[in-house]
Amino acid sequence: MLSLSGFGSDNDVPFGVVAFGGCALQTRSVTFEEHPELAEYDPSDRPLRGRRRTIATRVFVVVALTALLLPGIMLTISIQTDTANYTCDVYARHYQPDAVSSSARFELFAPAGPGWQCYALNTEGDPTFVAPLGLIPSAPHALP
Repeated sequence: MLSLSGFGSDNDVPFGVVAFGGCALQTRSVTFEEHPELAEYDPSDRPLRGRRRTIATRVFVVVALTALLLPGIMLTISIQTDTANYTCDVYARHYQPDAVSSSARFELFAPAGPGWQCYALNTEGDPTFVAPLGLIPSAPHALP
């Protein structure tokens, strides 16, 4: 008999029985007689799948994830590029009326911070900074 204290009583509890929050749970070991399918199980150090199958599975997963994610990424980049070019064109016509054209570029290290930057181009093609468009360009709005 094993005496457990701290559970609200000092009753003797038989070995193998665990008192848990007022409930008694019986623990016992599993024998091969109860589960004959385990009697001939011999664990080996050999992996369940071969090296070729593991590599093939990994390649398949990478290709499948790429096929799922790449179209969405490409569509997002395309929409952002079109929006930035349109917004930059509107800003360049409004804030630099003498500009010949405009150019929207994504720059990580720009004076206004990372994101899309709008430049107006003169007749020689020299860029003049017009406005920052941010990481996600939006429709044109009045600038401060």
